[in-house]
Amino acid sequence: VSFVSVSDLYANKNNIDLVSKIVGVEKIDLLISSYSPSFVHKIASKVKKKHMRLFWIADFRDLWALNHNVVLTSFVRSLLVKYERKIIEGASLITSVSQGFIENLKSVHGQDRDYHLLTNGFDVTDLFYEIESVSPIVRSLFGDEIVVSYTGSLYESNQNIQAMLDAINECSPDNIKFIFAGSELRSKVFCSNKNVFVFNNLSSNDCNFVLCNSDFLLVVDWDGDYSGVIPAKIFDYMAANKQIILHQPKEKVSELKTLLFDAGFSISLSSFSDWVAFIDLLSSERGAYLYVESDVDVQAYERHAQVRNLIKEVEKKNV
Repeated sequence: VSFVSVSDLYANKNNIDLVSKIVGVEKIDLLISSYSPSFVHKIASKVKKKHMRLFWIADFRDLWALNHNVVLTSFVRSLLVKYERKIIEGASLITSVSQGFIENLKSVHGQDRDYHLLTNGFDVTDLFYEIESVSPIVRSLFGDEIVVSYTGSLYESNQNIQAMLDAINECSPDNIKFIFAGSELRSKVFCSNKNVFVFNNLSSNDCNFVLCNSDFLLVVDWDGDYSGVIPAKIFDYMAANKQIILHQPKEKVSELKTLLFDAGFSISLSSFSDWVAFIDLLSSERGAYLYVESDVDVQAYERHAQVRNLIKEVEKKNV
């Protein structure tokens, strides 16, 4: 199967004829567009109309009309829903990162369309870092202490970590460091504690160093009614082959929790008392037996495996 990704044609977003010519000359069979940005789906829609034989995969790494990060009036959102539905009507297959997102997409595009779950995944090469380029300040944090780290963005309104921070402040262990590295890490959220280190806008090289050299990796679940939010960073955590701690602002069954537990990760904390107990245990036992013996299997989320599964799905549609 020959394919073209519309996302690779950014410079030609206003030149549908050129994209269409590429499809014709290269004898493309499969067209892939991935949101965001939205123009890639618009290009794909127009190219599909010119080449009806194409199998078009409309992918959503994020939701478009129903995006939880975009605040719109109900009227404007209803118009955007209709517009998205019109653009995507010619797609052969709709893919997205979580079952929750797929359910949202079904509310826009209908139950009778073809959908496929295509989670974010990992490639171990994404974790590469150059040790000589790591910031001396970051490197100095790694010694004999246990390190629990969080890398990536943190959205205060939907990822409340106050219970965890209060527990750190209460316990103040001498042999544990908590590192938060990434972006959107607003200092007002964090307690003033000798155990907590916050780095905003670290380079990817420094973030990878933190991720690969920590003892435990922290992920924060999404709070609220919005379903299907699975941080892409979780798959880098899997690739790093470290134990993962899930913090939930409110204890609940979520798609992220199910994904982690199915893969064999089993540390889930929510309340202040949960965190106090965990920190005390980690501090006294150095976390040795917190690495629960289980059949951790993350290979299904390796990108080559995901591509193979997607190809099988396309082949089922007789492309």
